[in-house]
Amino acid sequence: MAQPPRLNLPIEDVKPRLRQQLKQAKEQLARQNYLAEVLRKYEGKVRLSYRDFPLRQIHPQAQKADEAARCAAEQGKFWEYHDLLFANQAKLDVQSLTEHAHSLKLSGPPFEQCLVSGRYTAAVGKDLEEGRQAGVSGTPAFFINGVVLSGAIHLDSFTRVTDEELVRAW
Repeated sequence: MAQPPRLNLPIEDVKPRLRQQLKQAKEQLARQNYLAEVLRKYEGKVRLSYRDFPLRQIHPQAQKADEAARCAAEQGKFWEYHDLLFANQAKLDVQSLTEHAHSLKLSGPPFEQCLVSGRYTAAVGKDLEEGRQAGVSGTPAFFINGVVLSGAIHLDSFTRVTDEELVRAW
């Protein structure tokens, strides 16, 4: 069995990097929970429109992962697959994307055909370009009636902006 690559860093450099990675993972989970909480709190008053924004320069496998999520959507499992990808960000190669699909009991041949065909390459690219045109430069980015929330967003920010925009809408 191949050994995982090792960091060739002095020990004093490793701890801060690990600490930062843990912090980022916790923030990401919190954002996902915040988003679910906002959608529950404002049920019937807001809607979520999801767009892909693969940061190819720093996440070379992001494009294919976004395409795979769209393939999962064909079988009604976009969000389940999306959440699985976020929980397994170190496993986004094509083989792992297929294994994730199998773990969700997606029909193998249709998913695999969709993934290798490039069926959603252009659609993901279109989302990316539209995001750039809207001023998005990183993820996550949220628009609430044109108000941009970008980066590590706290629940209070979502709530404040959503409440303000709901008041304006009425």
